[in-house]
Amino acid sequence: MGTTRLVGIDVGTQGTKAAMYDENLKIAASAYVPLRLKRDEMDHLVQDPDEIFDSVVLALKELVSQTGISQIDGIGISGQMAGIIAIDEDWDFVYPYDSWLDTQCEPYVHLMRDYSYEIVSSSGGQVTCAHGPKILWMKDVLPERFERACKFITLSCYVTGRLCGLKAKDSFVDHTHLHFSGFADNQNGKWNNDLLNAFLVPYDKMPEIVSPDKIVGVMDENVSKFCGIDKGTVVVAGMGDTMASITGAGVVEKGIAFDVAGTASVFSLSTDKFIADTKYNTIMCARSPIENLWIGYAYISGGGLCLRWIKDLLKGEYEVLDDMASKVEAGSANLYFIPHFAGRTCPSVPSVKGAFMGLDWKYGDAHMYRAVMESIAYEYSLYYDILNEHGATASVIHGAGGGSKSHVFNFIKASVMNLPYVPVKNTETATLAMAGIAGYAIGAIKNLKEAICVSSQKGDVVDPNGTLYLEYCVHRKRYKEILEGISRIYNEV
Repeated sequence: MGTTRLVGIDVGTQGTKAAMYDENLKIAASAYVPLRLKRDEMDHLVQDPDEIFDSVVLALKELVSQTGISQIDGIGISGQMAGIIAIDEDWDFVYPYDSWLDTQCEPYVHLMRDYSYEIVSSSGGQVTCAHGPKILWMKDVLPERFERACKFITLSCYVTGRLCGLKAKDSFVDHTHLHFSGFADNQNGKWNNDLLNAFLVPYDKMPEIVSPDKIVGVMDENVSKFCGIDKGTVVVAGMGDTMASITGAGVVEKGIAFDVAGTASVFSLSTDKFIADTKYNTIMCARSPIENLWIGYAYISGGGLCLRWIKDLLKGEYEVLDDMASKVEAGSANLYFIPHFAGRTCPSVPSVKGAFMGLDWKYGDAHMYRAVMESIAYEYSLYYDILNEHGATASVIHGAGGGSKSHVFNFIKASVMNLPYVPVKNTETATLAMAGIAGYAIGAIKNLKEAICVSSQKGDVVDPNGTLYLEYCVHRKRYKEILEGISRIYNEV
């Protein structure tokens, strides 16, 4: 029996990544094609669906060129999660990809928040500028296009459908996206008719809800020919990029926290229970592709960008600033930083902005740099407290992204949370997960959890410091008080 060839593709905001793996999830080649985020004639942040699809095709073609391998057995695609595409009956888009970064639908966020308790209880997601408000925006602002739209689908679904030559009647959404929908009964894997009716959204405009590993088609022959791929490549439904990244990092059983230390700072925790955070309106709850597993998470928009901002402001280098910060006492000598430059996302308080609190002449570059890192750890601890209230606990934190390369940053998070921190070495966890899902769907991978765990390479464990944890308990309490106080000020301003 020959080697199975699997391809995982991750369509992000800035570009499309693709990688070829074998049935043991050993990588053979990778490719990257950049994408553009632009403003349309209405000054809204969108992306061109044709450009997105072309990037996937070019990435596939590059993999074949690098390896000389034309037989690909399975493909899985992940994509940006909170945006939406409206398609007609022939799978042609009636409006560009409405990016998760665009806030044109904010008035409809406020409208849907009148049903916040019902939406969070049913979908597990908070009401943000995601699928529901974006659909309502089109219904009111672009009624003709809304009428033309047969289905509203996610980015990964759109690309997969184009790859297989599907029609709107074949459309689908995988269950990892449901918490962003605003209209889903997430626990039962179906649409909530009461919520659809409340907002006058026709049921027939919603796609079928499926599992990420469902085989939805075979690669179109013309596309295969262009890429140099043999006929008959199976394509699965795929899933959201955040969920793919979390899964590919080895979060395949309950009790594992995961830190995405990238542009955004994302903290998540796996659990065997559905979480509806109707009390704090902070935690999102997504269904994992792993059976009977849920992921509770929250994030700081642009948390990682705050580190780059302070680095550039101080005209330093990460390694040098890390070394300087490691010599500063825990709590940065009572200097605190608020990392919400883009507004507070979880919970949604857009008026809150960033700030240093307590500055005086004794502080230098190292104090400010460490305070920025500590602020992200404090935020994570607030998320973790809420997850604890729902009975979710962690035994370890896995970390990925550029920030996880910093030992001092990892040590701060470990000590604030009182949990060991394990950085993940392989950076392309999303493509690994998608290749694994495709391999599992075609029977080449028998035990998906085991295959991902074996392939997820871990770095050295960073243990927490118990003494520092006690000190940080005091500092994170002060941080919470400062955050609440500054939130009131920003709301008044």
